[in-house]
Amino acid sequence: MPRLTAKKRMKAALFLATPYAGAAILCSIIITGIHSTNGVPVTAQLTDDTDSATGDTIGQTLRSFQEQAAQLEWEARLQRSQQFRSDLQNEKTAFAALERHREQLQNRQTEHRAACAEEMRRANKFTKLPTALRCYAAELGLENDLLRKERAYLEVMAGISPESRSLALTRLDLLADAIQTITTAIESKVFQATEELEEAKGNLLQTYRQPYWLVRKQLQVERMQTWTASLMTRMAGIASEQEDGADTVQELMDVLYCLQQSETLLGGAALLQESDALHRALEQAEEHIRNCMSILSQSLPS
Repeated sequence: MPRLTAKKRMKAALFLATPYAGAAILCSIIITGIHSTNGVPVTAQLTDDTDSATGDTIGQTLRSFQEQAAQLEWEARLQRSQQFRSDLQNEKTAFAALERHREQLQNRQTEHRAACAEEMRRANKFTKLPTALRCYAAELGLENDLLRKERAYLEVMAGISPESRSLALTRLDLLADAIQTITTAIESKVFQATEELEEAKGNLLQTYRQPYWLVRKQLQVERMQTWTASLMTRMAGIASEQEDGADTVQELMDVLYCLQQSETLLGGAALLQESDALHRALEQAEEHIRNCMSILSQSLPS
């Protein structure tokens, strides 16, 4: 039997990684060096002892574990990316509506805050609290309008699990209910001092807004993980269609290994429980993915 070249082995492994061949044989990717430790293919990490019977056993065991890990990872990617593209199409209308409303809201908020700032400047000690309450109630109303659009988008957001969607919707509903409670309290003249209003604002921020903001960032990470998995399976499919010895195959192998590192960054980001740290980690992962994609040449088919 003729000996396969390195590029042919890479192409064959990538072909086996495509959804068409099934996930059960994705473990062959380990042989090509996609799965490696510190950038060195597993097959190059075995010591000279592999020539002995003991070394052969250790090497076979190591390869077996690596192949099982590779198979499970590719099965997870395939499972995760199923229906992702069609789900992206389904969410377009809700996302476009959300973005339009967000832009309109920003303009209205800017005008409202400028008008309220002028009213507060003119207010005296008797009218300052009523003015502040009226302005804050109007701003809460604008925020609740946006939350209704966000809810419609979250209901169809692509690339997230049902559990994550449910948690986000729950946090959003709790925030919306808290906003409505404060609005009702303002209308009922519950607040009799500025300090009471400021306390309510602080509680709304810490108890309801920040938890919702955190879960929204977590959804972005999860969505990016799904997008990366979908991208990797597509790269594998493209590689399987290339001619033997094509330079594009090597480029795709480099991209796949790079995207594996992106998966690691996203996995670390998913564990964070602080919004600012999560935001920075997500930006780092997104930048890494952009760098991965820059590896591809202009000759890569679209």
